[in-house]
Amino acid sequence: MYGDFQEAAGYQFNWDPGSTEMIQEPGDTNVYSIVIDVPAFTIYEYRFINGDQSYEVEFVPEESRVNGAFDDNRWMYVDSTSDDTTFVGVIPYSANGPVGLNLVVFRVNMILQTVSNDSVHVAGSWQGWNPSSSLMVNFGDTVYKFHRYQAYLPNGTYQFKFVNGNTTSDFEYVSGSCAVNNGREVVVAGDILLDAFNFGSCFVDISEKEFISGIKMYPNPALGNAQLEFNDIGMEHAVRISDLSGRLVKEYYSTENSLQIENLDPGVYTVFISNKSAQEATLKLVVQ
Repeated sequence: MYGDFQEAAGYQFNWDPGSTEMIQEPGDTNVYSIVIDVPAFTIYEYRFINGDQSYEVEFVPEESRVNGAFDDNRWMYVDSTSDDTTFVGVIPYSANGPVGLNLVVFRVNMILQTVSNDSVHVAGSWQGWNPSSSLMVNFGDTVYKFHRYQAYLPNGTYQFKFVNGNTTSDFEYVSGSCAVNNGREVVVAGDILLDAFNFGSCFVDISEKEFISGIKMYPNPALGNAQLEFNDIGMEHAVRISDLSGRLVKEYYSTENSLQIENLDPGVYTVFISNKSAQEATLKLVVQ
């Protein structure tokens, strides 16, 4: 194999097809492996080679690529949270995932969000809804803020949510045609590169016209009452408020700017707002 990890691992050059030889596993004539020491918390690109020349490199399927035809290398994120070892898996040559499993690439567009200092994660039914164990990575995209995560899953139906942070209070609230239990669902029956939905939305590659732009909510944290400020004045809005578990606690329609939070217990809530022009907004509210 070769890639941009080779210099970090102590080899002379990156993308050198002849220096990083994989060794045949004992007792299995089909599996080859290599262990390398590289700095953690870094994204690396690589490919397998059947030989020691660059023209013998594998063809990487689209689901595994960094960026389609523009960058068709595989990628991995190395951390040091699991016994200081990141195991990529036994991936067949020119395939996406280990035998019997499917590669599912989760992607989210954070363009309208302030990304948490605790980074972006995905949590779901396959990993116990852990908000901090499945870190999504960004490939230096400061425009659309796409984040992604690779999972190898057996066939089945899985529910999931994106997390702007690393706690359950950072879960997104999803409402719309794609929503399942205020989150998302994917049916896995093969390798999947999921659409990059906007955080908290059913829209993909969102433009500003699909959102209620310039919306403000104050004070936040709120005590007793709060105000919403729109630039689409006079249009009726549907307002839905849910708690951290995703349970809907209040729903109403209004053309006024007041936010009805009376009788809400102290805590963190998600406020989802939509109008008749199919514009929407999702805000986080703290009630004291």
